[in-house]
Amino acid sequence: MMSVAKTATTAGTLSAPELYALSQGFKCEGDLRCYWCASPCPRMWPHTDPPRILGRRVDSRLIRCPGNAYQCKGCWLFRRERITVRFLTNDSEQPFKDTQCPMNHSWFITEKGAWGIRRKEDAAVLYETLLDPPLLFSLSLVSDKQRNHLQIAPVNAMTEIKGDTPLAFVLDGASFYYSPYELETILTNGPSGTMPGTKALFDFFGPYKLGEEGITKRRKVGRPATDHAALKEIPAASKIIREEKPPEIPKGKKK
Repeated sequence: MMSVAKTATTAGTLSAPELYALSQGFKCEGDLRCYWCASPCPRMWPHTDPPRILGRRVDSRLIRCPGNAYQCKGCWLFRRERITVRFLTNDSEQPFKDTQCPMNHSWFITEKGAWGIRRKEDAAVLYETLLDPPLLFSLSLVSDKQRNHLQIAPVNAMTEIKGDTPLAFVLDGASFYYSPYELETILTNGPSGTMPGTKALFDFFGPYKLGEEGITKRRKVGRPATDHAALKEIPAASKIIREEKPPEIPKGKKK
């Protein structure tokens, strides 16, 4: 069992819409703050929210800057009604779907790309990715017929990821944490004794049988192909550091 050493923290300076903009080759810039997520934005894309009713409270999780009439590049991109969503599993029967609104899907986002997630078809590849995650990513999950409000999703920005590092995500707007070690444990031994976030992932995607060849080798199986070549570069830069047990001291000898 690996020792507890939480040396990495979740960065709070980069929003999920900013990361989504980066994944699409853009950057959130401007002298204003986005109506939805408070990221930098120019006076270019007015938000489409209906006018506020005087006296009605604003949900500060969904609307960070209610006094601003504009939205950032990331929120504008994510709120488009018709895009082609490419899914995490590229070798499935339907690796993409046209004329989709991003808000109707779950998402795994890095600075190199963004992929929609389906509960059945993409569960195996997502599990393998979360066991050996990139240093910078955001995971925002929604159930069927739920809207994905990306502005409340956390961004994990790490300098190092260990087996017991807590990593944040959202599921239907609720915040959770999982660790690679606990995820591996729950997939191997079942949900008993694991943190709520790890169990939430297990309940959402279901069981998955781990192979015997190890995390690094397993991740090469079922990875996105040419359309997602950038994601293939991630494992080497974000290899999980697993701590070994200290050597046992023979009986009769002092430490």
